[in-house]
This record gives sequence, structure tokens and C-alpha cells, in this order.
Amino acid sequence: MIKIAICDDNLSMLEKLNAAIFYEFSKYTDDFKIVRFSNGTSMLVEHRFNPFDVIFLDIDMPKMSGFEVAKALRDEFSHCFIIFVTNHSDLIYDSMDFQPFHFIRKNCADSLEISISNVTKKLMKHIKQNDTVILEDDISGRCVVFIRD
Repeated sequence: MIKIAICDDNLSMLEKLNAAIFYEFSKYTDDFKIVRFSNGTSMLVEHRFNPFDVIFLDIDMPKMSGFEVAKALRDEFSHCFIIFVTNHSDLIYDSMDFQPFHFIRKNCADSLEISISNVTKKLMKHIKQNDTVILEDDISGRCVVFIRD
């Protein structure tokens, strides 16, 4: 199961993101779960007990910014995919310190839905790389190999 978190303090945007992300992931699998958060603190608490695979994270939030959340995730050696979602395109370079998978601009000329569609397509390719296959031959016998290898 792919566990997805969406974290945005704007409830209207949170719902919009949820609808678009649900629609896009549904194209590839029905084995996913989306959990929504309106602040970074509650998302981090949940992540510690039930780690997320993918996190769509607003940068500009009160109390704890998206960058602070991302720093906490990376400090814990969390291997989740972080996708920053923000109106502040000037922060793209600053976000690189947290090794994000992608960056979605809320106020982009392309629609938010198109951006989420493109990111989801790339994400699914990366996630599939962690699947395994069994290879077998007369010399080595059976061997389990990650697709990425």
C-alpha cells in the first residue's frame, strides 16, 4: 500500500489537492491511502508511527514551516518522497537542501491538476523500481532482484 500525506494549512487547497491526488493515483492503483493534515506537527507525529511513502507539503505554514517539517523528516533518515507545494517559486533553490522529489507551484500557469498528474506519473515509475522479480537460471538458481537493479 502506498501511504500518502497531504499537509497544507489552507483547507480549501487541502481539499483541492486531495481530490487531484486521489484521481491521479487511482489511474495506477487502488492500493493507496491519503491522509490530510492542516499542520506539520500532527503530520510528523503520525509519520513517526505510520510512515508515509509520499508527502505533498506546503512550505508556507504557521508555527512549523514546510522546510522545518522536511528537515525533521531528513534528520530522522525518512526515505519518503517529498513534493513541495507552494505559491513561492522563489523558494525552489532553498528546497533542494531537503532532497525533494518535485516542486509544484500552486499559482503556476499550468493547472494544479496537470502538475499533479505529471508528478504522479514520475512517482509511480520510481515506486515501481522497488518491486522485486525472481530470476532463475541453471547456474545461480533462484534470485530475488529489485527492478531497479
